Amino acid sequence: MGVTGSTKHEKQGRKYDVYSFGLLMWEIATQIAPWCDENAALVSDLVRQGLRPSLNGIDKGAPGWFVPLVEQCWSQDPEERPTFIHISETFQTGILLPVAKNVVEVEPTIKRLKETELQIKEEDAEEEDEEEEREDDDMEKFCSPLKEKS
Repeated sequence: MGVTGSTKHEKQGRKYDVYSFGLLMWEIATQIAPWCDENAALVSDLVRQGLRPSLNGIDKGAPGWFVPLVEQCWSQDPEERPTFIHISETFQTGILLPVAKNVVEVEPTIKRLKETELQIKEEDAEEEDEEEEREDDDMEKFCSPLKEKS
């Protein structure tokens, strides 16, 4: 088969890789190796029967798209599993866009803070000028009688 084509085995292999990626996502979220105490042959049978690691508790700390994506990756029917392109788009939409949105939302805040800081500096400079003028006036008032006496 040519470079642009794919065999049935390669296509199925990618779907199995998607299942494994779902397990990796689960392992990262739980910090537990899946099936770590089980015999490999037993695990293979359990997975074929539809048994999956528990997702209880993961949804509490994970973004809303995370658990459904893991479940899609673990679909019993390999053809129902997402492609890696879909997985990548989900990550980009779920992680990168909110970060970018926060950056965009932060920029006006930073601008307002800079404007406020500049305003405070200007007010401080005005207050310093007024203070200097008061000090000059006080000095003039103090020195005037002395100048008249001399």
